[in-house]
Amino acid sequence: MMVSENANSKSFFIFLLGLFPTIVVTDLLKISLARKISAYLNANILFYLKVGSGAILLLFGLRLMYLSMN
Repeated sequence: MMVSENANSKSFFIFLLGLFPTIVVTDLLKISLARKISAYLNANILFYLKVGSGAILLLFGLRLMYLSMN
C-alpha cells in the first residue's frame, strides 16, 4: 500500500475505522450465507464444486503464465 507524504496518524486511524467494520460485516455475511446453503450441499455437490473451482484456478494460472511469457 502506498502512503502519501502528508499522511498522518489521524488519517491512518480513519482508514482503520473504515477497514475493520468492513471486514467484520463481510465475515458475518459469509457466515449467514454458509448457514443458508449448508442444507443444499452434499458430498456429491461439494466434489463437483471442488473440481470446478480447481479447474478454473488451474486455467487462470496457466493464462497468467502464458501472458507473462509474452
